[in-house]
Amino acid sequence: MGWLENSTAVITGAADGIGRAVALRYLEEGAKGVVVLDRDLEPLSAALDAHPDRLIAVQGDVRDYQDHVTAVELAVQKFGTLDVLVGNAGVYDFRRPLHSYSPDTLTETLDEIFAINLRGNLFAAMAAREALIASKGSMIFTTSVAGIHAGGGGCLYGQQTRNCRNDPPVGGRNGARCSGKRCRPRRHPDKPARKRGIGAANKVDGRCARRSGQTDR
Repeated sequence: MGWLENSTAVITGAADGIGRAVALRYLEEGAKGVVVLDRDLEPLSAALDAHPDRLIAVQGDVRDYQDHVTAVELAVQKFGTLDVLVGNAGVYDFRRPLHSYSPDTLTETLDEIFAINLRGNLFAAMAAREALIASKGSMIFTTSVAGIHAGGGGCLYGQQTRNCRNDPPVGGRNGARCSGKRCRPRRHPDKPARKRGIGAANKVDGRCARRSGQTDR
């Protein structure tokens, strides 16, 4: 029996990278069903063929609230419950510095990053909230080390990760967790490693998987 026997999950940004690795691992751990929400489902086609009764894909955009509602309702209708929400969809600014933007490109990039990385997670939480309360389930959000360490991203990406980490949609004691992007905590070479929660949700089968997003990174 796996750790997730008879559980059901909705995972955003799960057609590729970390999201797909999480979805497949959930199935390996006995999940009754996984519903994936992503814009491009082509990378997931082989997995969908391999698990036709347990893996369901919804083609949509995390910036559209109704797409989240569709995924949650599909999970409940098909599998009877929703136990886990994994908010994983995200885009990256490739460490772009402020001086490289014009006012127009800054506005466009900022709107896209916040709409996908922050609003997308809030929409997911809103859509799944009642179903997760009913099942006493959990929310998990993939965020970034850029939210706590300078240099993890550009000036825009770092701002949205701080907002997500500091203000998760549901308090931690109610089952919400924000995980980091790194697989191992950074440490001083002369000091022993300390156990930290950052990165735990991103380590799948001992490997660091690339975080899936709505655009290529």
